[in-house]
Amino acid sequence: MQSTAVGMSGAARSVGPHLRAGPTSGGQLSHQRGRHVASFPRQTGRAVKSLGSRRQYTPRLGKRNKCDCFCLHAMWGGSRTIPHRVLSSVPHASGKMEVIEVGDVNGPYGEPKTVRVWLPAGHMPRAGPWPTIYLNDGQNVFEDHLSFVGVAWRAGIAANELISQGKIRPCVVVAIDNAGANRSFEYLPYPPGTGGGVGLKPGFRPEAKDWPGGGVEDYLKRVLEEIVPVTQQRYGCSAMPSQRAFGGSSFGGINAICMGMNHPGAFDNLIIESPSFWMAEGRFLEEVVAHKGPWPPRMFMAMGSSEYSGTRGEHRPDVDSFLCNSLGLARDSFVQNGVQKSDISFWIDEGAVHSEKDWCRRFPRALEHLMPKP
Repeated sequence: MQSTAVGMSGAARSVGPHLRAGPTSGGQLSHQRGRHVASFPRQTGRAVKSLGSRRQYTPRLGKRNKCDCFCLHAMWGGSRTIPHRVLSSVPHASGKMEVIEVGDVNGPYGEPKTVRVWLPAGHMPRAGPWPTIYLNDGQNVFEDHLSFVGVAWRAGIAANELISQGKIRPCVVVAIDNAGANRSFEYLPYPPGTGGGVGLKPGFRPEAKDWPGGGVEDYLKRVLEEIVPVTQQRYGCSAMPSQRAFGGSSFGGINAICMGMNHPGAFDNLIIESPSFWMAEGRFLEEVVAHKGPWPPRMFMAMGSSEYSGTRGEHRPDVDSFLCNSLGLARDSFVQNGVQKSDISFWIDEGAVHSEKDWCRRFPRALEHLMPKP
């Protein structure tokens, strides 16, 4: 048995033996595990084009390497190979779901990252570039049995239905698994603390007292340096920011805002669901409002009117109002910094709570706003 290294051309060539096969959380393997690489040779400076006051990350096609893989110039410079292996490939929502591991223990990020990729019916990499939605908390994105609360976003099902109805462009959905106990560290710029904000008595989230934070930029760089290039190389995902979205919910929604604030040229579209603006006693919201740089030009923003009271078992209308008002303040700040108000789909969802069930229900509207059919 041989594994393959798939190049940008879609060609495949044997490069080494398969790894051991076995079941994974993504379902039974349909084939043995193979190891694949995407190579990124050194360059001087970033591959960035100026878009007025915005910057666009554009990996450039390079020469083939010895494994017959096309090489891309890394967005952040440097030279290394990005290994990835297929864990499973199964039918899902009229298309296919592949679960892959990106990176390894010898890479700059320590542990490999599990990534779940839904491919629409008829997908072929050569038929791209494919519009792509990248989502945090990958375990909760596709399948109920993997979700933290037993209900997933069912993103593949939603995308397939809207594609079949001609309401959105055919697209790929990439779900990046969270880091479990280190989730808050990856997603947040600093520890979340115990909850607070303007007009709120602090300390209503005591269980979060010792949760870590501060690893957000390393995570965002990993998305841009490893995960996006591998999906472009393997699945034909688009390199155009206008055809890419990035998003998440809760701490994952905070993380999406960080992506937009720190790397505004990487994705033109954001999904910001129920961001936890209570973190660090409102410090992050203050930084968003104070930010004077560019933002991605299209956004879907949503918050339930009972985010806290409907989830925590404690009636706190003051916290519910704070979270809804905070989302509005963030929206106003985006508009003041150049985002057209008409390009922001803003939804205070009456009666909705902080849950996968409500994010699942709202996801089709996010797709229709960000990935409309031309």
